[in-house]
Amino acid sequence: MTSFAFDESVSVSSSLSSSLIGMEESFNEIEPINDESSDSNDNYNESEFESVSEDSMNPFATIINDSALSEISQETIIDEIDEIHNMDYQHLYSEKQNGKYYIGLCNETMQNHSLNMPPNSIYLMVNSVSPDTYFKWSHISCLRYLYYYGMIPMHNPKVEIMQLHILQDQTYSVIIKTFWLKIIQRKWKKIFKIRKNILASRYQRSSIYYREVHGVWPEEIRNIPGLTGLLCY
Repeated sequence: MTSFAFDESVSVSSSLSSSLIGMEESFNEIEPINDESSDSNDNYNESEFESVSEDSMNPFATIINDSALSEISQETIIDEIDEIHNMDYQHLYSEKQNGKYYIGLCNETMQNHSLNMPPNSIYLMVNSVSPDTYFKWSHISCLRYLYYYGMIPMHNPKVEIMQLHILQDQTYSVIIKTFWLKIIQRKWKKIFKIRKNILASRYQRSSIYYREVHGVWPEEIRNIPGLTGLLCY
């Protein structure tokens, strides 16, 4: 198993380096923009400016735009990807279990079993990483690893929390569950505000006197909400 993983990492590492060099050569072949054409296109609309600014602010742009990277930084990225692979190769080549949750990339695809029915959109698992490896590395490093070892070109890949559903034809379809993080964040923000108000009320002189007399806090500030029952607020 170890020799197989080592041969696999060497072959993938060479393919990654060759792909990076090919992408750099393709970027170098792009002709520069003339000053006259740039002056004539000064009247661009606002939507075009927003799209350019979003791409420039996207942290994944540094993964795709390899022409902006030096040879040293390219080698550093490849070594980092190989190091993550050596740490997580057992998870990568292991059989995934139906119904379990995974951290990784997924790609939307169209599926149509009947010509008379509209196509259905499903998400397929591209690659996944173990939780231990994900928390040992930065988010952008794990994203590079998942993208390159996924071997599928993706426009705007995002790390998702996915629940795996293996179809009858052994297709790894997934259901995205990342939206639960946003729900929990909103609920916890609300609970944090309530906790802050309760603690501030307990510092009041009347609340302290009530506790000295009755042995407990007033009823409205007696219980502090926490993670238990989080979604009820």
